Amino acid sequence: MEASHKSEAKYAAEIIAHLARLTYSDGSVGSLTKAQWTALRFFGTSSRFSHTMSAFADYHATTRGSASQTIKGLVAKGFLEQLPSKKDGRSVRIELTEEGRSCCEKDPFESLVQAIETLPDGVQASLSTVLDDVLAFLSADRQEKKLGTCSKCKFLKECFDNKRTETSFFCVHSQEVLSEPERRHICMNYQP
Repeated sequence: MEASHKSEAKYAAEIIAHLARLTYSDGSVGSLTKAQWTALRFFGTSSRFSHTMSAFADYHATTRGSASQTIKGLVAKGFLEQLPSKKDGRSVRIELTEEGRSCCEKDPFESLVQAIETLPDGVQASLSTVLDDVLAFLSADRQEKKLGTCSKCKFLKECFDNKRTETSFFCVHSQEVLSEPERRHICMNYQP
């Protein structure tokens, strides 16, 4: 790799890392750690099929034990609740409480979202594409699952009602119907 090209890549990586640090530069915001904010955001933006401790651990690239401790702390604060799975009753699904949803509105991450929203639409789309490509490379390099949204997943199928007036969506993997907003959720079953 050419030296100037490598320095540009290193600079871009430094910017990404610095943006992550800057987003939470106040340390613990509202008595929550960075990991706890990440967990709240994950359970607020992931698909209902990903509301498990294991899915959060995979997303946060941490151990099951660390993920469990993060979730336990948020349950104790009243921001998350653990409920028996509707499917088998043995496993546990994790959901945001009303207090947790309210807390998400104060997420310091939103300052980064607002900064990106100031960019022209085409630039935002290009940035998303580039970062998605970087994520795909890192995921493949580390042999980890790539995260993504249902809208870009091979398991998503469009369906029409009998009158062909309304589009609905179906997840082939989970064998469940998805609502329009659910198409934009992060899912741990994602396949490009």
